[in-house]
Amino acid sequence: MKRTMWARHGSELALRLLTALFVTGCNDQTTGDAPLDASATDALAEVTQDAGACETDLDCDDGNPCTLGVCRIDRNCQQQITAAAPCDDGDACTTDDACDDQGACAAGAYVALPTQACQSCSCDPTAGVSCTPLAAGMACDDGDCCSDSDVCQACDLATDEGCGDHAMRCVGVLIECDDENDCTDDACLCSELDVATCVSSQAVDGSACVDNPNICTTGDTCLAGQCIPGDPLPIDDGNPCTEDYCEKGIVYHDGLASGQCDDGDECTKDDFCYFGNCTGGDTVICAVDPCASSASCVTGAGCVQSWLPAGAACDDGNPCTTADQCDSAHVCVAGVGIDCSDLNPCTVDACEPDSGDCTNEGAPALEGLPCVPDASCATAGLCQSGTCAPVGEGSCDDGNPCTTDTCDPATGCTFESGSATDGQACTLDDPCIDSAVCDAGSCAATSLLNCDDGDLCTLNECIPGAGCQSAPDPSAAVTTTCQQANAIDDGACCCFADDPTGEHSSGHVLDVGPLTAGTSLECCITPGFSDGCSDTAWFDVSTDGTAWSVGTSFATVSQSKPAGGWESFCQTFAPATDFRYVRGANDSCYVDHFSCTVGCDAAECTGLLGEDCDDGNPCTVDSCDPVTGCDHLPIASDTCIKLHHASNLVSFRVLPDNPVTAEVLAPIAPWLVRIMGEGTMAMPLPNGQIVGNLSTLERTAGYWITLDLPAGLTSVSLPLTGAATDPDIAYSISEGLESISFPGPEPTPLGDALLDPDEAVIDQVVGEGIAAFKLNGTWVGNLSTLAPNRGYEVAFTEALPALRFACASCDGSDPYLYGCKHPQASNFAPAAEVDDGSCTWALPVGWATPGWSSFAKAQGWVVFHDLQAAGAALQPNDAVAAWIGGQVVGVGFPIDGFTTVPMMNGTLGDVVTFTLWDASQGSEIPLVTGTEVNWSLNLVVLAGCTDPGASNYADWADVDTSAHCVP
Repeated sequence: MKRTMWARHGSELALRLLTALFVTGCNDQTTGDAPLDASATDALAEVTQDAGACETDLDCDDGNPCTLGVCRIDRNCQQQITAAAPCDDGDACTTDDACDDQGACAAGAYVALPTQACQSCSCDPTAGVSCTPLAAGMACDDGDCCSDSDVCQACDLATDEGCGDHAMRCVGVLIECDDENDCTDDACLCSELDVATCVSSQAVDGSACVDNPNICTTGDTCLAGQCIPGDPLPIDDGNPCTEDYCEKGIVYHDGLASGQCDDGDECTKDDFCYFGNCTGGDTVICAVDPCASSASCVTGAGCVQSWLPAGAACDDGNPCTTADQCDSAHVCVAGVGIDCSDLNPCTVDACEPDSGDCTNEGAPALEGLPCVPDASCATAGLCQSGTCAPVGEGSCDDGNPCTTDTCDPATGCTFESGSATDGQACTLDDPCIDSAVCDAGSCAATSLLNCDDGDLCTLNECIPGAGCQSAPDPSAAVTTTCQQANAIDDGACCCFADDPTGEHSSGHVLDVGPLTAGTSLECCITPGFSDGCSDTAWFDVSTDGTAWSVGTSFATVSQSKPAGGWESFCQTFAPATDFRYVRGANDSCYVDHFSCTVGCDAAECTGLLGEDCDDGNPCTVDSCDPVTGCDHLPIASDTCIKLHHASNLVSFRVLPDNPVTAEVLAPIAPWLVRIMGEGTMAMPLPNGQIVGNLSTLERTAGYWITLDLPAGLTSVSLPLTGAATDPDIAYSISEGLESISFPGPEPTPLGDALLDPDEAVIDQVVGEGIAAFKLNGTWVGNLSTLAPNRGYEVAFTEALPALRFACASCDGSDPYLYGCKHPQASNFAPAAEVDDGSCTWALPVGWATPGWSSFAKAQGWVVFHDLQAAGAALQPNDAVAAWIGGQVVGVGFPIDGFTTVPMMNGTLGDVVTFTLWDASQGSEIPLVTGTEVNWSLNLVVLAGCTDPGASNYADWADVDTSAHCVP
């Protein structure tokens, strides 16, 4: 085709040139006109003339595209070279061929091979260009410097962008420029030298980001290149049968295969989780009320009784009453009580509630009480061993100012109490009682003696039999703040106040009382007003507030605290002159707060041998006597619990962040027998190691601490360290008896401490040796005040999810975190500060430690040592259950080789058996003890290997568990 086109073009040119030559030739011969056009002659080079006749230029075509045949006038052909004219050299791999000046067709440029990636192209002189696709996976170059590891991939021409005609494309891996900051825009740029460079720029404020992929928050946004976290996502789905957690920013709700729950049907019990769903347990068997003929459980209504008519006979369960009857409210009302009185004032008359038998026995509390041996008014008597023994002649005066004493010759003496004496002042033989009045025939204390002598540098306490005692307090100090009003400073503003003396621009003046030169004090000043304000602070002193001398001065800089307020600067100095007033001032930054502390001087005290009588215990008042030597009087305070021999009902208002039982009780460890809570206990082994399931102490709980003090030591004091309990702490209360604390910082009357409507569901409050009971809605008894560090056993008629006490310093804000604190629980909350009773365990159905079922506090414990399951030591999620009569009465978990199992609500003599739960195998294994365990109140049984040849031999064990001996 290329040659054909050129041939046609050459023929036309030749014809034009021939015509031109013809005309020129004619002109040359006849007219002498202009010669042939120079542009035409330049393109043609003469070649040798070809002889032969020709008629037209076509007759002179020699088939060479690089020559032009011209038929001359003389009919001879002349060939002229057409240099630079296009031609075809016959090679399919060249293009733009052109004639050279020799009349030959010279090859032009080599054809450009296709540049699409992932194909191999070549050119054959005859066949021309051909391409073959590369195999998928072969290396290639996509032409982008911001990618590497380029390889060929098959593609779809119709759908895949960048797919070549050969159905292949070159795909590279973009160079990773992500700086892992959501709040930067990261990109790869190619330089002029085709070098890749990563660049980052700050994202637009408000752009979405992820602050922490492991924390579930929503609405995280960028601000100034930083990711600001949004609100936390709700995690709890409200289903107790799912484990709710956040992982890499995603909230999961994994179904639990086991655990306790409530299916909402009151006619099922011991409901359990089954793969995320709450499944009803056993059908509730309704107890038949004494005033009902039968009872059945109805879903939505609970247990429904079939009531007997009013007046029907019933049994109130007390054998000491007869003729019990149902009233109109279906209550079995006690009938006539059995009269057990023997008319003997020297016996305690009672009906045994277990048998209904009467007992009339003397009692230690009645020994020595006055009595009348017969009807004569002239003879007095005293109770001795249940009888009234005459002691001589006398009147009817019983020596009790709270009774009205009369004599009837026919009947003898009578001693009546009531309105005639109630409310009259009386006297108790106790110097610590300030006042007392008659109440129902007894002299009852109404107020205690206040021993506070007003001196902050002394400790004051009323000692029974001795009265008020005072001793220097070496640890005390008196702190005065700028809120003090005195003769110079009105104390009205503790913030950026003007200097009341007018000497400095800002300041406060404190009256610290007359002090002598050289007295050391520590003063603290808080400059404020603006961050970075530099100034000089002055601590000046004066005796009269008029003439001032410099105590000390120093540079300060105002520094605000992140949580609010300003940083304080403190200096300790001893003025060289007597002084009374101290001024804290500056001239630029304004004084925000000022305070001074003066220590109390304690008298030195040495014992008989000159020894220092300070025992280092902050909870004793140390004194000395030249004759008797050193004495250490235990005291009670907010940070000191005074304990006596035997049992003490206490609580802990001050506790450290990690209140480990053994560490808190370390100061009294030499005398500790045990400490008990509700289903919890800790005790020392003979080697001093403290074991039990009471591993940490709680601020809301009450505990019984039993001590065995040596002869001559009547009491000790336990120092407390850490932070005081916020008085607004909430208590999670179950129905029945609960041992709890009182969190108030100061003693509070019982009626003032209990809030409505909580008080309505409380029947009794029992302390150590004191109690208060409800009588017709009014509190009666000798417990009138709740005090910190004391424990109380409180009877609740219904559960209270968040009981709070009232106090003078309560602000209504509870700062504590609530949750399950048991480390073996499936929903253990490590951050929880207060256990809210929500713990659940992956245990067999029916395994749970019950609370006290009555006000009897019936409990005991078995402590197992080194138990094994399948030849291996127990794991934290293994457990041991105690059983009485087919019911679980307590569950224990292994802690440091010991498993303490509570036994709740037993009856004397009950046989207790045990079952081990192997969590790894999901199996229950009977646990055999070498000796039968019979329940009794507060029983503690130590169980372990008693084989002396075993490595875990426990010579202190009460019960043998030889099956768990380790060789």
